[in-house]
Amino acid sequence: DAYTNRTWLFDPATDEWVERSASPKAFVGAIAVAMPDGNVYIFGGFRIDVIEVQSEVMIYDVTNDSWSTGAAAPELVLTQAVALDDRRIMLASGQNFSAGQTTDECFVYDIVAGEFRSADDLPNELEGGVMVNAGGALYYVGGSDDSLTAQDEVYRYDAVADHWGFYGRMPEGRYGDQAVLAGDGLVYMYGGKTGDTTNSQGRGTFKVLDL
Repeated sequence: DAYTNRTWLFDPATDEWVERSASPKAFVGAIAVAMPDGNVYIFGGFRIDVIEVQSEVMIYDVTNDSWSTGAAAPELVLTQAVALDDRRIMLASGQNFSAGQTTDECFVYDIVAGEFRSADDLPNELEGGVMVNAGGALYYVGGSDDSLTAQDEVYRYDAVADHWGFYGRMPEGRYGDQAVLAGDGLVYMYGGKTGDTTNSQGRGTFKVLDL
């Protein structure tokens, strides 16, 4: 019923949550990436009560428990973001806020220069997929199109060539998952959806992807 800007830090060693400084704004649907410089970079949130998109990068300094804002951000919501290397973050597809439709747009944010540049577009217009960095290459897995039909493609991004290409297919289309690349090299995906927008099959299922 209400947006919140409360911020929490989880310590896996003690299995405890500690509340930290509140963020400058409250958005839903944002995505965060922790980087080696000690900051967490937040992209892509929005509000529907006042029709507002997160127009700047929000930056959280973990050591100092402080917030700042960075460069003007692309109008992507429901986007995916993952570290490309120690200074660059890839934002891939989602929805263009102004157009209100799924997009294939991709951008790279440089945390040192504090600026975005356009990257190669995804082969398809997608939202709700997951993205991981495996061995320096990015993989975009699943997602849905404008009709909310789950897609089964896996795409691979070559950072040197700045190119997204088809990599393979899953046994079924999926979107809306959360995912993590584990130490064993496998991608663990959970909680997503299969089929189309009227089909609830697959919600809550757990899948493992061997890239």
